[in-house]
Amino acid sequence: MKKVFSLLLSIMLIASLAPFAQAQEQTTSFKDVPSSYTFYEEIQFLVELGIIAGYEDGTFRPNQEVTRAQAAIMLARELGFENEPPTQTDFSDVSPSSVASGYIQVAVEFGIIQGFQDGTFRPNEPVTRGQLAILLSRSFDLTESEEVTFQDV
Repeated sequence: MKKVFSLLLSIMLIASLAPFAQAQEQTTSFKDVPSSYTFYEEIQFLVELGIIAGYEDGTFRPNQEVTRAQAAIMLARELGFENEPPTQTDFSDVSPSSVASGYIQVAVEFGIIQGFQDGTFRPNEPVTRGQLAILLSRSFDLTESEEVTFQDV
């Protein structure tokens, strides 16, 4: 279980280097990701799996932060919820027309996402490492526990 968690966390952290546009038929060639790029192979792998996608202008923007909405899309796709249509969500700040809304709502229904106490999801804020740890744990039902100590947690 520890190895599975490490692999999933690695994939999510690598994927977090790249934001999302709406999923589309995507070649694995981006104007801004040369084959010499450090994470080229990982990006290609995740694109081929349909978990991540580039932008309509042919870029991937590998150094941009990942938003909470984009993280929800990645997780939902990895869990098999592909092409979720936009829908009304439980969150006041997620528009029903947002490409992420269907993914966010299905993640709510499966107990992966809970949002904030004020009824918002804050889709355009960057996802923090702590938030990502919670999302991964809930997404993959990671229950094995090991004592880990961090000075800031």
